[in-house]
Amino acid sequence: METDIVAILGPQSSVVAHIISLVANELHIPLLSFAATDPTLASLQFPYFVRMTQSDFYQMSAVAEIVGHYGWKEVTVIYIDDDYGRNGISALNDRLAERRCKISYKAGIPPGSVKRGRIMDLLVKVALMEARVIVLHANPDSGLMVFSVAQYLGMMANGYVWIATDWLSSVLDSVVSLPSETTDSLQGVLALRQHTPDSDQNRAFSSRWKRLTGGSLGLNAYGLYAYDSVWLVAQALDAFFDDGGSISFSSDTRIKSNGSLHLEKMTIFDDGPLLLKTILGTNFTGLTGLVEFDYDRSLIQPSYDIINVIGTGFRRIGYWSNYSGLSTDAPETLYPKAPNRVSLK
Repeated sequence: METDIVAILGPQSSVVAHIISLVANELHIPLLSFAATDPTLASLQFPYFVRMTQSDFYQMSAVAEIVGHYGWKEVTVIYIDDDYGRNGISALNDRLAERRCKISYKAGIPPGSVKRGRIMDLLVKVALMEARVIVLHANPDSGLMVFSVAQYLGMMANGYVWIATDWLSSVLDSVVSLPSETTDSLQGVLALRQHTPDSDQNRAFSSRWKRLTGGSLGLNAYGLYAYDSVWLVAQALDAFFDDGGSISFSSDTRIKSNGSLHLEKMTIFDDGPLLLKTILGTNFTGLTGLVEFDYDRSLIQPSYDIINVIGTGFRRIGYWSNYSGLSTDAPETLYPKAPNRVSLK
């Protein structure tokens, strides 16, 4: 950050977001992340962190409501053992407890490259557990390996229920087609996907994207949030200058050089608080729907699609929203109606 910076877009990792947020706080630079879903990235600890996607607090609320809807009382969770995985599962534990359900067994996958044998050992232990409802909160590489090994062990057959968080839908939306052995291992899996409304704006952009990529690359919800993040910063900067904001920086005498890092060259954005306030006060309708923040700096109207992997693709079987809970109606059609639940905070 030796170059003067007024805003940061990214990162795609919750683990990295924790680190960069600390720097952004010190330098008064708004950090807009379109992919960091860790619920502990909260505004009190990270005041310059702006989440341009949905928190796993809401995703785990959706998972817990699915579990409660079917009357399941215990689940096993398999998760990536880092901040993203641990904090997501902690949120799930709290949401399940509210429904008198519980996590009966947790199995952590080491972050980074994992050998198939390690996954095999982990799943053998999971297979010995009584709970047959398994929640998989991982990343694409480790998650797909889990399903491959589970199929080999006969754990994708009748008697097991698998619920994958939105890492799986991101894979399914991003690739034109998966290898047949991969799709075979995913049959029957339930997964969540961040909901984006079916709009003329969205369809027009998807058409342009297909022409741009030649149809060789799909676009998942995180890509749409990234697009809206760029527009949010652009609109906020316009308003920032209209309000008299200026681009100037000051040196921080507390920062000292540390060998080759030259930390002393990092400067504080003087009008960072004004730009942050402007970003949080900006609202517009983007590809992901209404972009607007609540008092807790979270995007309003969090919602998810619930999909079921079948054959070479998947079908949407319902929705979850913080406004209406589980439903077969798209969330945007329910907002004009009175809510049938108390929204989660």
